[in-house]
Order: sequence, then structure tokens, then C-alpha cells
Amino acid sequence: MNMPLTLGLMVAVLAAGGAFFIGRTLVTASVQYREHFEQKAQRNLAEMFLFINPQKLFALNLIVLALTFFVVLLFSGPVFAIVAAVAASVSPPLIYWVMRQRRRRRAVSQLPDALRAIATNLRSGLSLNQALETTIAYEQPPLVNELSLGTL
Repeated sequence: MNMPLTLGLMVAVLAAGGAFFIGRTLVTASVQYREHFEQKAQRNLAEMFLFINPQKLFALNLIVLALTFFVVLLFSGPVFAIVAAVAASVSPPLIYWVMRQRRRRRAVSQLPDALRAIATNLRSGLSLNQALETTIAYEQPPLVNELSLGTL
């Protein structure tokens, strides 16, 4: 066998092995990312009493990621497209944080009225559990969700 053919064959085998290794690593990483995303999404959404299928949310996330990449690629070029895709991929935790903060602010703003209603119900002779149940019947989410966790 001649030297250039042997060298070419070795390079081809190394390239194929490298491609196989990179492909396998990417598949493993994507499976781990999906599992991590779905677990965090389910936990974060359950905290806000939103029961959305995490698999569908992951699919939606991938669609938004791909659309962001291709639209920015079309108008700005590959460097900005990669930056936009990375920004879109790290945005779900930021969205959860914003939603959680908004929910917390709404609950805090509802708290004075709910406490006043509970105090009035207690003064009228109801037990604490009855006062909470009565207040829950007339209040709105998100405070109702939180108060309902404390009733028996």
C-alpha cells in the first residue's frame, strides 16, 4: 500500500470516529438537557399552580429557539443568530422568575383584604378553619391557592 492512501484512510477513520463521538455526546447532552428542563418546568409551574405538560413546553421552547435562530440569521448573520439562540435558550428561567415575582406581588396586594375578612369572620364566631374557608370562597387567585394549602 502506498503512503498517501494509508494516510488518507487513517484521517478518514479518525474523522469518522470523531464525528461518532461528537454525535453521541450531543445526543446524551440533549437528553440530559430535556430531562433537566422538564423537571425544572414542572416544579416551577406547580409552584404557581399552573399545570402545563412539560413535554409540550419543551417542544414549544425548541420551536421558539429555532425560529429565533433562523429569523436573526436571515436578518443579521450567523454571529448574531448564535447569540440570539443562546439568549433564547437561557430565557425560560428568567420567564419563570418574572411570573413568580408577579404572582407574589399580586398575593401580597390581596393580603390586607383577606386578613381583614379572616378577622371579621373570627369576630363573628367562626373557627379559624371556617374563617379561612369562607375567605377562600370570596377571594381570587393567587392568594386563594396559597390559603387553600392551609385549610384542612
